[in-house]
Amino acid sequence: MIQLNAINCFGLKDSGKILGTITLLDAWGGGLGIWLSGVLFGKFGNYEVAFQIFVVLIFLALLLISQVKKIDVTVEKGVSQA
Repeated sequence: MIQLNAINCFGLKDSGKILGTITLLDAWGGGLGIWLSGVLFGKFGNYEVAFQIFVVLIFLALLLISQVKKIDVTVEKGVSQA
């Protein structure tokens, strides 16, 4: 679904670069999130601060993703024109 949404929003021309960036940031964020949760647990003794930070980041991501507009793709004779 990520690939389909990325192509629908950004087109085929740069889809490799965009999907590579998404994959890289997803892996980086996953690793950083685990590490940061552990650091915050060690400092505060619970996960409350980590969850608060992640909730803020989720709302920021929702705000940013709501600003992405789909591109207009016309289809003629089964060929996509992006």
